Order: sequence, then structure tokens, then C-alpha cells
Amino acid sequence: MLPPKRVFNVKAAVYNDVGNDENAIPASVINPLLDGLDAALMPDDPIGNRCTLGGVVYSALIEGEIKKAPGDITGKGLAVVPIELTMP
Repeated sequence: MLPPKRVFNVKAAVYNDVGNDENAIPASVINPLLDGLDAALMPDDPIGNRCTLGGVVYSALIEGEIKKAPGDITGKGLAVVPIELTMP
């Protein structure tokens, strides 16, 4: 009998506040942070072609739509990233 498959659906919130600088664009700060999250979730298991977070989970991947509020009016940007973690 196979062990049960455990899947956790979590959300990562990426928030920034550029302060009172009217020329600052919060999305220009959030986008590189999201690129970093993409890079962190790149496959580290060459055989299974999946991200295991260094062997902590069976797989970790962005699953679903990333919700973004660019903050062009308030100066506060936000992105919510759905991440699916499958346990070993």
C-alpha cells in the first residue's frame, strides 16, 4: 500500500512600500523579487526535473495565478504567489 500523498497549498506574499517618492514604481521592485522566487523554485532534482528545496519536499512549484497590485497609486506594491508543496 502506498503512503498517502500530502499536499500543502501555501501563499507567499511579496510586499513593498516605496514611501513618498512619487517617481518610484513599486512594480519595478516586486518584479525582480518574483524573478528571484522563480529562480528559487527551479528544479534541483535533475532526474525528476522538480524543485525539492534541497530535499525537504518531494516537489515545490508555483501553481495557479499570481495576483498583483502594482501600487502605482498608493506606493505600496503586493504580489500573492500560490505555491504547492508535495511532501515526500
